[in-house]
Amino acid sequence: MVAAAQVALCEYGFCAIAFAADSDWHEWEESLYTAGLQLEPIIEGWSRSKHLEKKSKK
Repeated sequence: MVAAAQVALCEYGFCAIAFAADSDWHEWEESLYTAGLQLEPIIEGWSRSKHLEKKSKK
C-alpha cells in the first residue's frame, strides 16, 4: 500500500492512506509524513486509542 501511495504522490502530488481497523498505521505515521504521505484514519478516535492501548502492553 505504501508503494502505491508513493507512486500516486509522484503522479498527482498528494496521497493519503485511508484505513479503518489497523491501528498499527499510527506507529509509522511520522515516517510516512516525512516521506510526504498522509494518513486518513476512518475512525480516528478509536484507532488512536487502540494504538495507545497496544503500546502500553509492550
